[in-house]
Amino acid sequence: MNTTPGKSNKVVRLRLDALRLDAGTQVRAHIDIAVVEEYAEAMLQGDRFPPVVAFQQNGEHVLADGFHRVKAARRAKLSHITAEVRRGIRLDALRYALGANHAHGLRLTNADKRCSVEMALAEFGNLSDHLVGEMCGVSQRFVTNLRHQLSFVLSSTPRLGKDGKLRALPVRRTSGSTRTRVVQDSLSVSEDGEAFQEVAEALADLEAAAERVAEEHPGNRSAVVAAIRKLRTDLLNLEKRIAAG
Repeated sequence: MNTTPGKSNKVVRLRLDALRLDAGTQVRAHIDIAVVEEYAEAMLQGDRFPPVVAFQQNGEHVLADGFHRVKAARRAKLSHITAEVRRGIRLDALRYALGANHAHGLRLTNADKRCSVEMALAEFGNLSDHLVGEMCGVSQRFVTNLRHQLSFVLSSTPRLGKDGKLRALPVRRTSGSTRTRVVQDSLSVSEDGEAFQEVAEALADLEAAAERVAEEHPGNRSAVVAAIRKLRTDLLNLEKRIAAG
């Protein structure tokens, strides 16, 4: 990805409160507070950082790259930050964000990679695994495995390949909800199929609710994605507590 400012882009001093950070373009699993504190201290000492990148449309500046720097500037109680402003919508900002962090900046963790690919599949699911991998800076196999885990592989939606052609993938002939089908496939190895099935059906209800909300409120998909990400973390913590007894 070319991150060099182009002729149509401009580097300006932008007020921190003019940047929108809640548009669903933060592609890391979490913000590293230690890094934020380190950056804030460096800023107070006068160190210069590369401009953050924001996409502007209708007067709104959606942050695409530089979340740690913006939070550090706020911690340092600065009012402005140097920003490269580009023209584009939220999806342009997200596409840039997915490609920016693997090219420079704080090294991506495995959790960061998974988070970015999940977001890419949610927003650009019609792209091939190869193109999603290129976008996120991960291998095609990583995307394929994650897409399968998320059950996107069951979708018959055509995917756009590198050659620009749309191709439909084979669809597995199964019945019932995606999540319930996955659980039913595992019931033969479960010692308590009834309890297993009950939890599976509850999760399927959550899946259906999220899809319904996303369909009824297309303008708030980022909020749905954020809720799912938080729920995933909560479920992992719940799984650890239950496993610990």
